[in-house]
Amino acid sequence: MSKLFEDIVGGLEKEAGEKDGPEYKAYFQKKLSEAGYATVANIPEAKKKAFFDSVDKGWKSDDEEKVDAKKDNKFIKKAEQLIGGKADGKANTAFDPKQLAEGIEAELDEHTNSFDKAKEIAKDHLTELPDYYERLEEMEEEGKEELGIKEED
Repeated sequence: MSKLFEDIVGGLEKEAGEKDGPEYKAYFQKKLSEAGYATVANIPEAKKKAFFDSVDKGWKSDDEEKVDAKKDNKFIKKAEQLIGGKADGKANTAFDPKQLAEGIEAELDEHTNSFDKAKEIAKDHLTELPDYYERLEEMEEEGKEELGIKEED
């Protein structure tokens, strides 16, 4: 693991602890219990998106503002810089931390210098495919092997 990857994981854990205060944690646990699960790990993969969508729909944090209700009737975070992505409004905790960290690292490496934008892009990709960055790495390795491209040191 790279130092950047470790820093990203540590930052995400710290961010989750700061943003997901006791009220949200209690709310989340209540939603888990209502759905019949002890932990997120118990939720079948096919039902995770619906579960997190219901959690997100029912929670409005202090750092959210209402967008023109007549226009789209949804909430967005003030910190969102790329409005309209598939992951808008989803908490970092809705994603596998390893995949999210790998995604942020990849997006910083290839597309932006902004940590927040990289995180939004990664979350959008992971909303579509929860193992997006694992698949991307495998695809890149296969392509390089097929074309005879050697890894750079």
